[in-house]
Amino acid sequence: MALADLLTNFTLLNGTNFSTQKEELEIWLGEKELHLALREDAHVAPTAEGDTDPTLAERTSKYEGKLEKWGHSNRLAIKVVQSNITPTIRGAIPTSDNVKNYLANIEE
Repeated sequence: MALADLLTNFTLLNGTNFSTQKEELEIWLGEKELHLALREDAHVAPTAEGDTDPTLAERTSKYEGKLEKWGHSNRLAIKVVQSNITPTIRGAIPTSDNVKNYLANIEE
């Protein structure tokens, strides 16, 4: 299912169907391999191990790559979730820049 199809065929959150909507989102993001932000927490930047850390540059490079993939997944997931919530409910949900936290806010 393409993103455009998802946005038009997704079950709108109406206050009684959170479980259904969350399941549909997880399936779709999993199919598109964009579920990273639901599976993992945001990565933490590496810190130097001692005064001279010969591996810091390599670990930082790996971190930046992982962070970019995670950030893409997170941003898309938030947009998909937000676009499938009725406007009345959307306005009552505290915003978050993390999809896991946003879903937790919806669940409350």
